[in-house]
Amino acid sequence: MKPFAAIGAGLVLVLCCVAPSEAAPTQWAANGHYYEVVIAPGEISWDAANAAAIAAGRHLVTITSPAENDFVFGLVDFPQFWHAPTGGNKGPWIGAYQSPPTTVPSANWRWVTDEPWGYANWGSGQPNDSGGNVEDKVYFYTPSPGLVRSPTWNDARGNSPNGNPVAYVTEWVPEPSSFALLGTGAVGLLMFLWRKRGGR
Repeated sequence: MKPFAAIGAGLVLVLCCVAPSEAAPTQWAANGHYYEVVIAPGEISWDAANAAAIAAGRHLVTITSPAENDFVFGLVDFPQFWHAPTGGNKGPWIGAYQSPPTTVPSANWRWVTDEPWGYANWGSGQPNDSGGNVEDKVYFYTPSPGLVRSPTWNDARGNSPNGNPVAYVTEWVPEPSSFALLGTGAVGLLMFLWRKRGGR
């Protein structure tokens, strides 16, 4: 039994030492997806945030229910993710956009993943194409001054002369990790050794 115990202990040690390759994301139990708020070095346009999310093997977050909006807002409701260059507080970008862009504020909204557009949490008076501009991208926003943050959304230009958000939220579906693969291999090895030693 001692060799068997030594092998088991060694496998546990190997599994425990497998470190994640990035900062700890948060998994939402309701759908199993991972979410992470990313802070940019400074202000970032929607297109740059979208490109960075894709380059990381993710996409900008898609929010399709009140429960998911509450969950994501819980991740972004911290001052470092918000920016107030002019007036209200601009929160992180999300994966909503108009395609094609239009001066009809409520038309053509979609998600970067092409999931059905059936839920939105617009702030009061939004979307509004403020100042007659085509505002075809979305971020969390509150018009309140100071540190007040809100789970509501605002339509905006993807690269506004009035300032952009400093963060964005990514989402992705987990793939088998090295930890899971090692765990599966460890279980198989232990079963093999147990049978070899006469187990049933």
